[in-house]
Amino acid sequence: MSYQWLKNETIINGATSSTYNTPVTSMADHGAKFKCLIRNEAGETPSNDASLTVLLKPTAIINSPSNGTLINNVNPILDYTITNGEIANITLNEIDIPTRKGQTLTLLQDREYTLVATVKNETGYTVTDTSVFTLDSTKPSITVNGVTEGQIAQSVTPIITIEDINLNESEINLDYEPYSPNTPITTAGDHELFISADDLAGNSNTVTIHFTIDPNAPIIAITGVTDGQVTNQNLTIGVDISDTDPDPSKDIIKLDGENFTPGSTVSAEGNHELTVSATDLADNPALTTIHFTIDKTAPVVEITSPANNAVANTSTMTVSGTTSEPVKEVRIFLNSTVVRTVTQAAGTFSSFSETGIQLTAGQNILQAIAKDLAGNEGNTGPAYITYEAPNTETTTPNNQPYVIPLFPTSPTTPATSQDDSDIIPKGPSQNSPSKIEASLRSHSAANPLDRKGFVPDFASTSAFQQNQRNPLDFAQIGNNQGTAFIFISRSAYRNSATPINFIADLIQPKVKIDTTPSLEISHSGEIATDSKPKEKIQSEDNLRNADRNKQNEKQNFGILIKEVLRYFAELLQNFLKNES
Repeated sequence: MSYQWLKNETIINGATSSTYNTPVTSMADHGAKFKCLIRNEAGETPSNDASLTVLLKPTAIINSPSNGTLINNVNPILDYTITNGEIANITLNEIDIPTRKGQTLTLLQDREYTLVATVKNETGYTVTDTSVFTLDSTKPSITVNGVTEGQIAQSVTPIITIEDINLNESEINLDYEPYSPNTPITTAGDHELFISADDLAGNSNTVTIHFTIDPNAPIIAITGVTDGQVTNQNLTIGVDISDTDPDPSKDIIKLDGENFTPGSTVSAEGNHELTVSATDLADNPALTTIHFTIDKTAPVVEITSPANNAVANTSTMTVSGTTSEPVKEVRIFLNSTVVRTVTQAAGTFSSFSETGIQLTAGQNILQAIAKDLAGNEGNTGPAYITYEAPNTETTTPNNQPYVIPLFPTSPTTPATSQDDSDIIPKGPSQNSPSKIEASLRSHSAANPLDRKGFVPDFASTSAFQQNQRNPLDFAQIGNNQGTAFIFISRSAYRNSATPINFIADLIQPKVKIDTTPSLEISHSGEIATDSKPKEKIQSEDNLRNADRNKQNEKQNFGILIKEVLRYFAELLQNFLKNES
């Protein structure tokens, strides 16, 4: 028996077995008819026709989530493509899920997932497609230590850590320039630190930190007082604290350990301490301490030498004294004029001793004023010092006529004394005695009008003792007339005396403790007066007592003085004419 296969009535070469396996078919083979001819000795018989149906192989492709991808979406959209069949089932990590295309998957955690899609055709033939993907929904971790947002500090050192299992790239900038972590930042001013990172799943993260570097301490300004100041005034003290990043809650202002409000007035006497401390937001500290003293009490000054009412026989003296507290200056007054200002290199002192203080003939008023560091001044009461100057013989050079003063002095400098009541003629020029000035001075109680010398109606010149003080004693003139002598030096060895008769007729001058009247007698006999007040540093009680004493003295000799001076001028004018 033999076999022969035919395709569409065409012998298939080589197809001679009882079965036939077609080669790979294509859609061109669809509908082809196959049959087999069977032969034996009896003959040949064909089989029934068999029609060939050709079907395409089904395919399945998972588009999303695709195989081998790293996704960051926890709800990805399922997408797939199939051909020549239909979806049979879909599993996610071996769990069946709906097969609907375009549905949203729910992924619960970051991990690896396996998605399998199965497709079959109408014959039941199946194919599968598998997608393995990973969910990474976590953005990179960025940690910054050492600086915080809005921080104000003297310096910072940022410590930056970036973490991600799928880290792709990162960037770190300080003020838009690359920055290396762990590097100290000390530049003053405002800064911006920027950090960014992204991973392979597409997750990204950024951190921006703004901060300020302030290395400068607050500036403390105190007005109204200075360190070490000593004053006798109330002080209104102001405090100003300035800083770019102030923290007023940390400002502390204390006066003598107690809270102090700036702008307040300090009036209490004594030593004071003002402390001002401030700390800014960058923790920069500042501290200022001011020490000052308010002293409203005047120092007590005492002249220990010479003693009050002392009599001096030399024209200079040493003045010594003490003060109740250290002072910076002592002014020594003699007859209301500052004759010495005492200071010391050490700055302050409590005792002084000054030599060479020049006295004037007659009574002197000595007083001292001390000034302390605060400017307070304290003064002594007046001390009365009498200087009795010795007489000296006066001659003129070249045997020229010269009027010798009744009280010997230099030709052009009159003798002065605040408390004598004598008439002292004085010549303005040695060689030209054209006029004589006379100064009226009042006696003090210590020098009454009882000194002898020139007396009325001299019988001879024996009453005049040369080189001695010889005041005119007007109280001796009872009849308003008298005789005095003016000595003219004609050689170095010979003096002659010329008698002058006089009669008093002059308006009585007003004599006060603080005024020195001056009388001028000219050739014509005219008499001019000039009162030059002189300041006294005395208490009001002393002035009142002195005024009373002067009033008593004026009653005794004032009227006689008027007549004597007038007549004296007339006689002197005649005398000068004779001499010329």
